[in-house]
Amino acid sequence: MLKNGVGECEYNDSKYLDIILRSMDIVVWSATFPDLRILHVSPSFENMFGRKPQELANKDDLWYQYVHPEDMHIAKDVGKQRELQGEVSAEYRILHPEESVRWVCERSELIFDEDNVPLRVEGIIIDITERKNAEEKLQLNTDRLTVAARAGGVGIWDFDLVNNILVWDDQMFSLYGITRDDFSGTPEDWQKLVHPDDFERSDAEARMALSGEKEYDTEFRVIWPDETIHNIRALAIVQRDGSGNPVRMIGTNWDITSQKGAEHELRESEKKYRELFENNISGVLITEMITDENGYPIDFVFLEVNGAFEKQSGLKAEEVIGKRVTEVYPEIEKRKNTFLDLHRNIALTGIPTTAEIYSEDLKRHFSINAYRVEKNIVVGVFQDI
Repeated sequence: MLKNGVGECEYNDSKYLDIILRSMDIVVWSATFPDLRILHVSPSFENMFGRKPQELANKDDLWYQYVHPEDMHIAKDVGKQRELQGEVSAEYRILHPEESVRWVCERSELIFDEDNVPLRVEGIIIDITERKNAEEKLQLNTDRLTVAARAGGVGIWDFDLVNNILVWDDQMFSLYGITRDDFSGTPEDWQKLVHPDDFERSDAEARMALSGEKEYDTEFRVIWPDETIHNIRALAIVQRDGSGNPVRMIGTNWDITSQKGAEHELRESEKKYRELFENNISGVLITEMITDENGYPIDFVFLEVNGAFEKQSGLKAEEVIGKRVTEVYPEIEKRKNTFLDLHRNIALTGIPTTAEIYSEDLKRHFSINAYRVEKNIVVGVFQDI
């Protein structure tokens, strides 16, 4: 009897236990040993299996007839392991009458008498379908990420800061030119592979990310066992505990050696271009055409000029760069056979042209070679003749 301030209520332990088990998707059962005939199974069996508990009467295979065919070998092994170890835990699928598949976890053990003779088997069955579906979804997302990462040559790493354990996926080993046997999973293993000139900076950036000062976004070089040098780009996020302390870094690496090589070649090319541009004895001007609403060139802006332009025109670069030719030479539109006419024709036709022009403003004759490098961008190379 349960007493309270209002009155008395009678309750049945078994009844309320069944209610609790139903709400928790748990089946409690017991069976004889060794013939495994059901002694008791809680009513929650019907909700989980879609069958009445009475259907298990006089059966010696428990509910294993409802196990998914592909998992039957697991169910058969349960009895063997239980006899050997005294207890067992296994996960498998069952077939529900509503043509659905459910995942369950069976946990059972042998109950012995005082002489250590097994009397019966007792256990529980837990519905783990939601957990398995979540795991399957997570695995699917992980597989997709893995495929995408491999396709992009991206390596994924996970640094457990609490236990000082660094985990790499297969792509990471490829990026560093080593195998799993060469890596013990410590930060020191990574340090040994980083170029000595880059380690201190990269390590400092990692510490700044851990302190929350900045995101971890960096580049560094690594030295392969064959002594070749490779450029790596690295990104990472920091996971923190409830107190804001960093507990884990998860990041990516990918090889940017080719990109770095291309950038170096571009810089060298630009350097050579700049030297050629500045040291050319001919005047050089790069212009961008300005067009009207119909796309017809009506003016141009000086984008760049070299030193020879300044000497031959008498104008300083700062006096023309960014300005329209009609600002520099206000009367040019009234004249014929001018720089503006030449650049306009080349912008329209795209045909490289050589011409001689007399400049009324400069009172000089010029020989000009002009060509279009892209839409509305025209280069003129001229000599005072």
